[in-house]
Amino acid sequence: MLFKTAVVAALLPFAFATKKGKGPDKDGKYWLSGDGIKAAFIPYGASITNLLIDDQFGVSRDIVAGFDNATHYSVDKGHPHLGGVPGRYANRIRNSTFEIDGTKYKVTPNDNPTPESPKGADTLHGGPDGWDYRNFTVVSYTDSSITFSIVDPDGKEGFPGEVVSYVTYTLTGHDWDIKIVALATTKKTPIMLTSHTYWNLDGFANNETNTISNHSLHMPYGGQRVATDNILIPTGDIIPNKKGSVNDFWSKPKMIGDQENNKDLKGNCGFNCTGYDTCYTVNRGQLGQYDWRTEGPVATLSSSWSGIQVDIYSDQDAFQFYSCTQQKGDFPLKKTQGLKDNADFPRIIPKYGCVVLEVQDYIDGINNPEWMREEKQLFEPGGNPYVLQAKYTFSLKGAKDKLVTMTNIKQYHLLPTHLIPNSPRPLLHYKNVLAKRPSSSHCDPAETWAMFTKNEWDVEWIFRYADTQLSHFHSEAHECMAVLSGTATIRFGVGDTSEDLQDNTYGSAWEEGGVVLEAEAGDVFVIPAGVAHKTHKAKPAAEFKLMSPGVGHGIEADDPRKALSELELSGYCMMGAYNGGDWDFVKSGGDYEKSWRVPKPKFDPVFGASGQGLGKAWPGGNREAELKPTGGKDKSKARL
Repeated sequence: MLFKTAVVAALLPFAFATKKGKGPDKDGKYWLSGDGIKAAFIPYGASITNLLIDDQFGVSRDIVAGFDNATHYSVDKGHPHLGGVPGRYANRIRNSTFEIDGTKYKVTPNDNPTPESPKGADTLHGGPDGWDYRNFTVVSYTDSSITFSIVDPDGKEGFPGEVVSYVTYTLTGHDWDIKIVALATTKKTPIMLTSHTYWNLDGFANNETNTISNHSLHMPYGGQRVATDNILIPTGDIIPNKKGSVNDFWSKPKMIGDQENNKDLKGNCGFNCTGYDTCYTVNRGQLGQYDWRTEGPVATLSSSWSGIQVDIYSDQDAFQFYSCTQQKGDFPLKKTQGLKDNADFPRIIPKYGCVVLEVQDYIDGINNPEWMREEKQLFEPGGNPYVLQAKYTFSLKGAKDKLVTMTNIKQYHLLPTHLIPNSPRPLLHYKNVLAKRPSSSHCDPAETWAMFTKNEWDVEWIFRYADTQLSHFHSEAHECMAVLSGTATIRFGVGDTSEDLQDNTYGSAWEEGGVVLEAEAGDVFVIPAGVAHKTHKAKPAAEFKLMSPGVGHGIEADDPRKALSELELSGYCMMGAYNGGDWDFVKSGGDYEKSWRVPKPKFDPVFGASGQGLGKAWPGGNREAELKPTGGKDKSKARL
């Protein structure tokens, strides 16, 4: 009964993903989507094959290594454990042997061959037919999540007992979440798994270097590492990473290539090897219980060239860092990667062209009982399941304290109505683009003010909203509204047909058409002059109040940034910034063409001159846009 309970508990996390997706694409890949990120996976090895995000210039980058077609994985002779889940025991097993309860087991060797042991002196990633050489079964698939399963039979590669495992990948917002559960069903057996993803945050397209020497790495808990011999087998020692040494990535972020000429780096990854293939311990539990999702990332990797950063959170107690020292320049890039027709940077992955960051437990812990890893690495029928959880959070600007995160920009084209001009330019919604304050559900008003001001948008006010307001538009200026706290509903593109707030909010007193969007802290709306908007259902409930100093037409303070940094936000608060002139409050009518002719801003309020946002989405110059009122009457022409 205990075993059945454990099985049910282990499977609960996967019960939600029951809706079937449309299946794989023509290349055999299953695509998932989040906000501003897309990723593809295949059953072979439960592998990730693509991860697409926009860099700081709005250019899409595919930042993981892989093949264009799923069939290539099974025929590639090199097979560098590409993006899959190695198992049933990741990393190395000394002498390909281990002992459980007095019984010795010999597993299939496949690493470091010698004349005495032509197949290998040890076992790497589960042996020559490990899990990432096998096809998993797709259990469930939705637009944002996929679950794979595998049954590893008793005796396979020499491991005792059957193991059943489930691997779930989910994209939520800007996060890629991994959850792996494995169950020993018949015998006590070792289990240690990981995700073996190869990263290059420049998408192999950096025209200055084709290596990851420009990537910055920070492992704040990595003050110690597992000592290894010259074939990377643990010696049994856990040794410190001295501050300033080649293995010091804990004291501060460091460029991976900073110490490439340091003599201490030679031999750091084994005999005649210069670079990293190192297991760092994650030392964060000394002060008691911790929440791995909120204690901070175990590693942060970033590139100043692309501006892309990934923060890696994990419940595991170790972290393997491999700097692709064994790449030989014979592994091809995908069509979505690299530079075209550049002789200096051929379309291959060179030595040091990528980095592998593996969340896992202490390597070869089954042969080092002094580390007391049995609870984390040995599992039996009726006992607890093996569980690995990790979260990869993507952002821009390459630093944790930056304001802007990855986002998916949505556009809404709103035609004029009898009451509202709207605009030839689309309404833009940047979902969750502003990062929250640490340990807070609010965004930072001072930093948001600084960003808008830098991009030449004038911040006029911060209001706390009540339950509702009248629909209105601004005839002489484009508006940017940033949601700093709370949630609300905003109706765009139509006018109220009654002054009664109850009727024009909860009744039927508004024009047909428009679009209704849900707003939450972190959202930004870029609203063209002439586009109507009405905020209602603001939560938490509060009275309407001007929060910023002044009268709502500018921040009246000697030091606006300091004044805004001291604000205590409550309820649903938005910041308003304008480009093109001061704001007015028009409920209907007016000169439609005057609103349409308000010039296009020089910079996007969030993305500046990068080309993202309105730089791409808003037309300019002398193009004519022909618009037709929803009532079917007069046609109007706007010259942009």
